[in-house]
Amino acid sequence: MEAAHRFIKRMASVEFLLQDVLYISYLVPGRRLQAVIPSNLVLATVGDDRVFISLVLFRSTVSRTFMCPSPPIVFDQINLRTYVMDPYTGRPGVFFLDYGVNVRLIAFLYRVLSGMAVRHIPFSMDVRRDEQSHYRNYKAEGYWEGPLYVEGKEVSMEMRELAPFASRDDAVNYLVDPTVGFYGSLGKVRRLEVWHPASSPRVLRIENVQCRLLSVKGIVDDADISRPHHALVVPGWPFLTYLPPRRLPRES
Repeated sequence: MEAAHRFIKRMASVEFLLQDVLYISYLVPGRRLQAVIPSNLVLATVGDDRVFISLVLFRSTVSRTFMCPSPPIVFDQINLRTYVMDPYTGRPGVFFLDYGVNVRLIAFLYRVLSGMAVRHIPFSMDVRRDEQSHYRNYKAEGYWEGPLYVEGKEVSMEMRELAPFASRDDAVNYLVDPTVGFYGSLGKVRRLEVWHPASSPRVLRIENVQCRLLSVKGIVDDADISRPHHALVVPGWPFLTYLPPRRLPRES
């Protein structure tokens, strides 16, 4: 029965290859996000009632749609997310605050297939690795409610620990490996399941970051945008999105 269920889910999935997935994260007071989180979701706080918010950038290639090979459409994506508790599993999940891609057709397809309000964002990525596959330079720039600019380089191929998490696994499970995402507003919150292999993130040092959207939403102070808590990067993985998303009840 379980195998049949997994096969049915796979039939309704879209498969991507994600590359150079960068997480630039800030640790902020939970109260700053209460106003933008639907009341049927609960923030996944850490430490003394704080929560992470992450700016995530990556390159994506569509590889299969509903188990059929797809023309390799390559596009760059960016999203702003925070972390909530999944009311069905009790594990951390992702709540999307904003989302964009740099190809208009993909933005349209996201809206049609998932109901996600994906915007067309003009931006590009320039990622360079050396002969040992270290990230020599990671750069992205464009416009997202103001100038968008990110630049950094790898400082470690392995993340060993990350405060305030008790262990490396706790940090990875919270920040990088959630398999459930939520988006929308109260009464129209959707829950979307995904799958990807367990990750082994590397550590980057961010040398410059500008993202006006963080301060526009009142989440990160202007002075703190250039000082993220940390930056992690995952070189690549297959990524399945299971369709359709499910509507979350008003009260979980």
